[in-house]
Amino acid sequence: MGLDGGFLYKTVAELQSAKESRIEKIYQPSKDELILLLRRAGFSKRLLLCARQGEARVHFTETRPENPEKPPMLCMLARKYFSGAKIKNIVQTGLERCVFIECEAYNELGDCVTLKIACELIGAKSNIVLINENGKIIDAVKRSDIEKNDRMIQPGANYSPVEPQNKIDIISSDLNDLDLKLTLQKPLSSALLESFEGLSPLVCREIADRAAGKDEPIDSESEISAVKSELKKIKAQLLSDFNCFMLLKDGVPKDFSFTKICQYGSLYELKEFESPSALLDEFYSKRDLSFRLSKAASDISKTVSNAFVRAEKRKALRLRELENSKNCEEKRIFGELIKANIHNISAGQSSAVLDNFYDPELKPVKIRLDPSLNAANNAAKYFKDYKKACVARQTLGKLIKSDIEEIEYLSNVADSLKRCKTTADINEIKEELIKEGYIKKSVKRKAAEPKIGFRPEEFVSEDGFKILVGRNNVENDRLTMKFASKSDLWFHVKNAAGAHVILITEGRQVSDSALLFAASLAAKNSSLSASQNVPVDYTFVKSVKKPNGAKAGMVIYETNKTLYVDPAK
Repeated sequence: MGLDGGFLYKTVAELQSAKESRIEKIYQPSKDELILLLRRAGFSKRLLLCARQGEARVHFTETRPENPEKPPMLCMLARKYFSGAKIKNIVQTGLERCVFIECEAYNELGDCVTLKIACELIGAKSNIVLINENGKIIDAVKRSDIEKNDRMIQPGANYSPVEPQNKIDIISSDLNDLDLKLTLQKPLSSALLESFEGLSPLVCREIADRAAGKDEPIDSESEISAVKSELKKIKAQLLSDFNCFMLLKDGVPKDFSFTKICQYGSLYELKEFESPSALLDEFYSKRDLSFRLSKAASDISKTVSNAFVRAEKRKALRLRELENSKNCEEKRIFGELIKANIHNISAGQSSAVLDNFYDPELKPVKIRLDPSLNAANNAAKYFKDYKKACVARQTLGKLIKSDIEEIEYLSNVADSLKRCKTTADINEIKEELIKEGYIKKSVKRKAAEPKIGFRPEEFVSEDGFKILVGRNNVENDRLTMKFASKSDLWFHVKNAAGAHVILITEGRQVSDSALLFAASLAAKNSSLSASQNVPVDYTFVKSVKKPNGAKAGMVIYETNKTLYVDPAK
């Protein structure tokens, strides 16, 4: 991950703007992070301190995570000592991943004292430590005994900083006089990583790629000179307002750096940021959101998947039963033939060969009989089986239709889950499934039922037509059957799960470009979003009907036209 000492150096430079601001409020959204609300005249920022493994960082943030109803003990202690404190300095230890927020506050006696918050951003050992005016630990996100760690982190213990790595600091070093020969006996990126403070493996590989075009041991003067030249550029970038960069693959954030990363060529997209905080905020918020959505959706997705499998199995079983019932007419004919030949069939016969007068060629047919029954009772049995088979065919037809509708409904739910962008979206689908009986309602405590909101996604075509996209089945229902006007246009991907899309006409003639844009949105918000040349049906809303008893989002339509489009980018 790109939060090395170098990136932190750039971040700390940005945080200097917080000097002389006061800590107005303190929050602890989770066990390993604090948020400080900083204010002074003309300045208002939220400072995030995070010690979570793999996400440890410190930066200004625009995100507003939900806070627990009752503040944790660490938060209460932080408020006791640091509320109202003035930030005097924010310093980094060399290019180490340790930042100290130095504050001026007044103690219970009214004396002005210096307090510190240590942000140790070092992988699994990341921590946030509150330190009093005597250098003793007030408390920390992660307590540890000296037996388990190289330092004791306990309330009341003396705070001792993280041991320095004793590597070269390129900020304070004269790179011209630096002798690199002894440090460059390994693959170049490894040698740089072991030798220089504050440079991540990503940056070291980038330097190797720029300087030598390879990641191998070097020893020639020209190669060493090239490495020094690149190190000077890195130093200059750290000391300047040079922008930061995020690496993305298929739109997903993968890494970041304070220097432009070119080693991957076109495999990764580079997004440039003027502010380290803006980059970190976007990088981790997107990653956190993805994690939270995945976690929130996993149980629901499993429920939907299991229900889908059960419905598919039921349908397959009923189709087999329906296939077996196709011979019901044969049972009636056999009954009639036995009845017509009642005097020619003796009791105790297990079969009879009779002329089939229902066959144009009058071919004889062999009919199985129950030897324990006489001819009349065998005929009655065949008539009874015929009636049962007819009823079964009718019932099975209705049940199979219901299975197909359920499969279609669950397919739409699964598609909606994939398109969820917030936990609120997922909760709305969960509430829908509770109402449909797929998820049992919790009875642990009484609470007000969450109302499923109406927040369809909104788009505008180039020529000004508003287009609305439903986010789930309940919203699709409301959008099409209640909100849309009869003269509006309705779009849906053909024969696949997807969102209802409404193009609001307002009585105007709709342009071809607006039609294509709405159709492409329908394709994008469907199970065929990864396909090309997707068929999308469209018709007037007045032609869309909801059958009685149909599940949410399930409709039928007529007089439609079809467009073939690629999903909207």
